[in-house]
Amino acid sequence: GTRQTILLLFEPGEAIELKTFVDILPLSRSAVVHHLKVFGAAAGLLIPHKHGRALSYTLNLACAVHALGQVKTYADELLAATEAAQ
Repeated sequence: GTRQTILLLFEPGEAIELKTFVDILPLSRSAVVHHLKVFGAAAGLLIPHKHGRALSYTLNLACAVHALGQVKTYADELLAATEAAQ
């Protein structure tokens, strides 16, 4: 979905401006800002940077790796439970 696309846009160490997300994604500016806020404020996956009036984001890679590890653990447990039930 949209949030996966946002994460996949980042190259290592890259900062991406809000305008770039708005240009790339087929969403309104307010919808893009909402998705970025969810990643930043709620999840800690994106780190916002202000440059005067411009806003850019970098990926918090340590946080992303941790979150993916949690998803893998959940999926492994779900798979084991499903196999045990069969």
